[in-house]
Amino acid sequence: MITEVKSAIRLTVDLQNANRLRQKACGFSKVAIFCYQT
Repeated sequence: MITEVKSAIRLTVDLQNANRLRQKACGFSKVAIFCYQT
């Protein structure tokens, strides 16, 4: 149970980090394909 909760939290953090990196990359490169994926 606790392991599942930790995994869910880690997954959420990974998603937040990925979104932050994507926004940062879009700031540098407006033509990046993943900038337009929603």
